[in-house]
Amino acid sequence: MPFTSDEIKSLTPEQIKALSNKEIKSIKVEQLRLFTRVQLRDFTSVQLRLFTRIQIRAFTIKQLNALISNRIKALTDDQIKALRIDQLQSLSIKDIKALTGEQRKALTGEQRKALTGEQRKALNGDSVDAEVEDVDAIRYENLDQKEPNSLLPPSKCPYPSSGRFLEFLYNL
Repeated sequence: MPFTSDEIKSLTPEQIKALSNKEIKSIKVEQLRLFTRVQLRDFTSVQLRLFTRIQIRAFTIKQLNALISNRIKALTDDQIKALRIDQLQSLSIKDIKALTGEQRKALTGEQRKALTGEQRKALNGDSVDAEVEDVDAIRYENLDQKEPNSLLPPSKCPYPSSGRFLEFLYNL
């Protein structure tokens, strides 16, 4: 049975924690926007995992951040994939660093590309690999164009051994 607007607005922390799987999944997208950030913090981590992809995508940025604050690990891989780009970009560096290995693998290519530079560093452990991913993507994309001048110059190559090889190709 769907909730009325007044019922949602008057839910207490105890009532939120007592919501069943069925009740959580029955919350309509329009109704999700009625929850305050304080109310969203009252959902348990177990309840958090019950929100559908459609529900996750419907949250405003402020609502989502309140919902997952300090418990991003509770999101399922499917929920991670469902995050809109603006939702993902709004995540704190702390939340990005807290993602589990499985959650990191669940991020789509589009989501990874949309991460800010700081988020990408946090996701990749502040390593040079954060840059390597982008360079590799550019290199392969350019190779597909089959234009010799579109190859990256050797100085941009992430690995010395492959740099020499690219230099060879570049000078053909």
